[in-house]
Amino acid sequence: MRLLIVLCTLILLSCNGFKKVKDVFSGNTPYEEYKKLLEKTELQKTALARQWLRAGKEAFQDSLSVSLPHTEAGYFQASRPDAHAYRFRIKSGQKLTVALEAVRNGEATLFVDLFENSTNGQWEQVAHGDSGNNLEYEFKAGRSCLLRIQPELLVDFYYTLTISVSPILKNPVTGATNLSIQSIFGDPRDGGLRSHEGIDIFARRGTPVIAPANGVIVRVGNTNLGGNVIWMKDIKRNLNYYFAHLDSQLVNSGKMVKTGDTLGLVGNTGNAKYTAPHLHFGIYQQGAINPLGFVQTMEKSLEKTPIDTVTFRKPYKVIAQKVNLRKGPGMQYGVQSELYQNNFLLITGESNSWYRAQLPDKQEGYIYKNLTEPITGGPEITLRRTVEIFSAPDSTSVPRARLTPPDNLKLLARYNGFEYIVTSENITGWISTGFVNTQRAVKR
Repeated sequence: MRLLIVLCTLILLSCNGFKKVKDVFSGNTPYEEYKKLLEKTELQKTALARQWLRAGKEAFQDSLSVSLPHTEAGYFQASRPDAHAYRFRIKSGQKLTVALEAVRNGEATLFVDLFENSTNGQWEQVAHGDSGNNLEYEFKAGRSCLLRIQPELLVDFYYTLTISVSPILKNPVTGATNLSIQSIFGDPRDGGLRSHEGIDIFARRGTPVIAPANGVIVRVGNTNLGGNVIWMKDIKRNLNYYFAHLDSQLVNSGKMVKTGDTLGLVGNTGNAKYTAPHLHFGIYQQGAINPLGFVQTMEKSLEKTPIDTVTFRKPYKVIAQKVNLRKGPGMQYGVQSELYQNNFLLITGESNSWYRAQLPDKQEGYIYKNLTEPITGGPEITLRRTVEIFSAPDSTSVPRARLTPPDNLKLLARYNGFEYIVTSENITGWISTGFVNTQRAVKR
């Protein structure tokens, strides 16, 4: 009876039932709603559900990092509840965009949740994916972030993930590029008596200065330092924008403006009369904010990583004598652990020349593709005594079979004192390395 209840619940959650239960709860994220359903059903008592809940929590201890923009193809196996986490750093003024394409069975849900590390060191959720697994979020202050991806239970799930950033605002100088910004926030001024509270964007005199967002003009005037200046209020973001050294102002106080509307023309008025024409652009909200991230575009191009379902379904092994499992997809990332020839791997993701690999103990990291290969075969041995094959490289795991002589085995890979083998009846599993070492005298 209990099994029937569990199966019926899974059908409800997988066959579009999740969309219907959204109306039952209010104020929760989709992930929280699904978790709540698990806790209210017989599923909570199953080993798979407990593993799923534990995987969601353990994602916050994951130390893997990526630099943005980042693209990766990933895989979740139905029989192994898991969650993938991606850590990265966001600058102030950047908008994060997460786009995810999924290939799965039926209408199963993939949960996409964004967390930021708050000032007290805790992970706080700030956004979650929409019905299409997409997410956008603006950061007015720089933050360390974690993106967690986790499918619902008992679903094979393939996905292509793209994480990118873009400036929140439009560059306020028409035609300007990143190279146009030649004086940055914090530079000393007046012999070090004060610091630069903005950025300088250089352009030809008379170049249009435009509204970087929708807002209202709150002040148009003239000062000794700024010369001809304009103050603008971004009501949506509660930010104040300051435009200085204008050759002329073309708006009046109280005017509502939209992104791209012309506010004035680039000049060198005020204390900039001995420098080349440029716009001094500042952002304020209870003090000055560095505007660079708000307008700086990303130069790196990004090609989406295609999904390779064949790679993800095979076990792999290390083929080099010694390799590093790294904390990110690149040589610049720290070493997670050292692996040796024939170490067993499961491939859970792929990013350019790197695999996201998982060890049998669930430890994950990135490994260079050319240092691995699929497990296809290995040396043969003949048993001389009865041995149990375990489901994992752990003598306390569930035994899969008991083999008696003269059954023959092939040694495929190894991990942590165990050998991964396949029998003549095509049963795969793990046996103790100590046992194998005593048997290698007899080979074919």
